Amino acid sequence: MNNSQKKSIIFALIIFILQLSVVNWPGLILLGITLIFLAIVASLKIFFKVKYKLKPLLAETRLIFLPLLFNIGGILYIQSLSIVSIKYIVLVAFAVMNYFLFIALKRVSNLGERAAKNQRNLLVSVGILSVFFTLSTLYKLYITNSVNSDIGVPLVLIIFLTGVIFFLVSYFLAWENGINQRKFLPYNVVIALMGMEVAWVSSIWIINYPIYSSYEKASLLGIPLPAIILPIIFYFTWGIVSHKADKSLTKNVIIEYTVFTILFLAILFVSARWLPQV
Repeated sequence: MNNSQKKSIIFALIIFILQLSVVNWPGLILLGITLIFLAIVASLKIFFKVKYKLKPLLAETRLIFLPLLFNIGGILYIQSLSIVSIKYIVLVAFAVMNYFLFIALKRVSNLGERAAKNQRNLLVSVGILSVFFTLSTLYKLYITNSVNSDIGVPLVLIIFLTGVIFFLVSYFLAWENGINQRKFLPYNVVIALMGMEVAWVSSIWIINYPIYSSYEKASLLGIPLPAIILPIIFYFTWGIVSHKADKSLTKNVIIEYTVFTILFLAILFVSARWLPQV
């Protein structure tokens, strides 16, 4: 086991302990999120060897963007789960994913050595999961706002944050794949606008998937349907656009992404209960 693998285990365990603490003591969620944030920021110096100077820090903050979004969005998602045993299973899965995530990021941080195919695929998967976890939390807040008007979460804010998340995850994935950022900027904007458009259209489905028992409990059970649709759309748009930017877009690639996207959406729409039971 090399030094990077040892440090990956340490960071994965630290984050796991913090997330476990939040699950066991929900009142500590703000403290837990703060400590997770600080632990991941500390990885810039300890794990990625970035100097604590303004210019290097700003240049390399992209290395910790995905771990931050993945873990902070993840713990908020875990807190929304109603079955305790499922929470612990998901926590263990997060620990394993974090181990491989930090290893992949370490490889990517060496710009002279691009991540291997499996590691790139892992980062894309974590990126899509990060979109799902954060948007699931945002839409739960929006659904709660629909039930309880005292919680002010306007739709325009959800749409804007969806665009920001799409843009940042797309930017990171383009960077780690070695795509020229200046040339890819218009594609990033298109991906963000696509996410915002779908967020706006799908906001009419203020229901959870697969079903919830009463409207008042809509924010507590299930997953908001738009939060499932949007990662599927991100998967499609990122796949097509990245292949286009990389000049590897072929008829077979288009067919592959189109078929899988239609299949995922078809399963989702067919299995969803469009008229919730009350």
